[in-house]
Amino acid sequence: GLGLAICRKIVESAKGNISFTSEVNKGTIFEIQIPTIEK
Repeated sequence: GLGLAICRKIVESAKGNISFTSEVNKGTIFEIQIPTIEK
């Protein structure tokens, strides 16, 4: 839906990655990876 599209744009603008796995009758798991910044 729209929420996922917004999340994808935010993650990509942060140079991150979003992926998912899905199983019938079990659901879907989304994984978001965003790099950290050291100060």
